[in-house]
Amino acid sequence: MIKKNNEPKMNEVLFAKLKENAIIPSKISENMAYDVYACFDEDRMVIPPHTTKLIPTGICSAFNEKYGISLRERGSNGSIGMKISAGQIDSGYRGEWFVAITNTNTKPIAIDKDTFAITITEDFILYPYTKGICQCKVEEVPVMEIKEITVEELKSIPSKRGETCLGQSGK
Repeated sequence: MIKKNNEPKMNEVLFAKLKENAIIPSKISENMAYDVYACFDEDRMVIPPHTTKLIPTGICSAFNEKYGISLRERGSNGSIGMKISAGQIDSGYRGEWFVAITNTNTKPIAIDKDTFAITITEDFILYPYTKGICQCKVEEVPVMEIKEITVEELKSIPSKRGETCLGQSGK
């Protein structure tokens, strides 16, 4: 499974469970990204309205330094105002994965162990504990050369857009 020097092979991501009930990310072959699951001991974890909460996953990983992992929203999560606020997993990170979820609603979102479908009540948006809270995608990290130049040199490089910003590209 792993090389003699304990480094992952080029095409593998090694996962370890920090908690026995953690779920290793999974996907079906035709999907691009892997489902990532919450892992906590309480019956429910609540994300108050307009706040961001770090949701534990109970997993950690190792993979080749030529890759990185991006965390992103599932379609169903975005439709209920459950936004991923950040999420990059570097190849050298060995700690627990946490998913920063922002609740954009006026109601709390509860990731709930007794809920089996997304349910909107008068007081909560209930999200099933058994459903992935986000997806992760393995991406190749290009090796880039970083070089500092002067502002004058930079501005002399041809560009159709130039210095226009924030919606001013003419599209």
